[in-house]
Amino acid sequence: MKKIKSIALMLVAILSLSILTGCS
Repeated sequence: MKKIKSIALMLVAILSLSILTGCS
């Protein structure tokens, strides 16, 4: 379960970064 949560957090971080860079 911990691995799944860590992977999910990584995906969310990448998506947020891509959205921020895309907006800016």
